[in-house]
Amino acid sequence: MTVITSSKRDTVSLEEIIASELDAFPSQMKIDGDKIFLDYQQAQIFPLAVHELTINAVKYGALSAPTGGVKIAWSISANGSGHELKFRWEGHGGPPVIVPTREGFGSTLLKATFAKTRMEYASAGFSCEIEANVPHSS
Repeated sequence: MTVITSSKRDTVSLEEIIASELDAFPSQMKIDGDKIFLDYQQAQIFPLAVHELTINAVKYGALSAPTGGVKIAWSISANGSGHELKFRWEGHGGPPVIVPTREGFGSTLLKATFAKTRMEYASAGFSCEIEANVPHSS
């Protein structure tokens, strides 16, 4: 959230939000996505999502091991009501993934915030896909 609260601009880039949340893991992350700027209101929800994904990766997943890493990718496509952001978080190289027996705070938050959220607990690594309508400005 530091990027948003310290910004004097009307918009914040999604890449900047993600890089800020993962700044402690530069060698363990790969970021790839279309250039997109989110307005202040919309930019408030993405840091929360990335923060929750990061915390879980540090505690249980790919970022808990020095050999692990996270690939974050997104794309923008036009839809009938504007533009749709497709965001993907993919962990790799961490300890074996254990499917949770209950839904935690992070999962609950993501599903409540983004109607189109899919999580996969594959043995190779946890992944999360989010689709959300956003304005597109480049």
